[in-house]
Amino acid sequence: ARYFIDPVNIHVTGVSSRGDQCFVADANSNAILELQYSPMALLLTGEGDQILVYEGKIAGRAVSPGTGNGTVNDPRGMTHGKDGALFYSQWGENFSVHKVGGSTGFEYGEDDIMEIERYDRASDVSLDVLGNIYVADTGHDRIQQFNSSGRFTFNIGMNRVLVDSTYRDSILVGSDYEYVNRDTTFQVEVADILDGPRSVAVDANGIVYIADTRHQRVMRYRLSTELDYTTVE
Repeated sequence: ARYFIDPVNIHVTGVSSRGDQCFVADANSNAILELQYSPMALLLTGEGDQILVYEGKIAGRAVSPGTGNGTVNDPRGMTHGKDGALFYSQWGENFSVHKVGGSTGFEYGEDDIMEIERYDRASDVSLDVLGNIYVADTGHDRIQQFNSSGRFTFNIGMNRVLVDSTYRDSILVGSDYEYVNRDTTFQVEVADILDGPRSVAVDANGIVYIADTRHQRVMRYRLSTELDYTTVE
């Protein structure tokens, strides 16, 4: 009750740990709770094994509820950076991805990761060993990757397509314009691999694992710089 949490109706949507602390996202209370673990008992099994049992107590709210930068509103997935920063995604207003603590934060209007219209239900966030950030953009059927500074780099789970197109061009000949048709191509990305991804994780080798929720499968990606285009009219 000290932290305005209803234990009966708690809705856990994310969890992360740092040292002897556990952080839990409760979507119903718009809260990210900080739990402190402390030894409670030492158990001795019949086979002679010793097991140390811990007790978790709420130490406070890691983030205050609200709709501004650094607050929380309907939180979802969470993770921690090497510098101790807490990253979390949310479905509520206004910013879908937040970074609290650590060396530096993200700024609205400067960093791509803070663009309000960029996501449709950001459900999870993960980091790789280089500090790159991966966001499960559930409603757009993709995973977005950003560098450690919050600058967008590329999408995962989308096909690059070259579209054949024709446009009408005008040429001034004397005092009159002549019109010609010119063929061209342009690149678009099409989300046709994932369907409602809800979670993302990256291992030490840079392999990306995605919970492709509506397809009921886990997709495993190896990041590559190779280009593979399909041309359509």
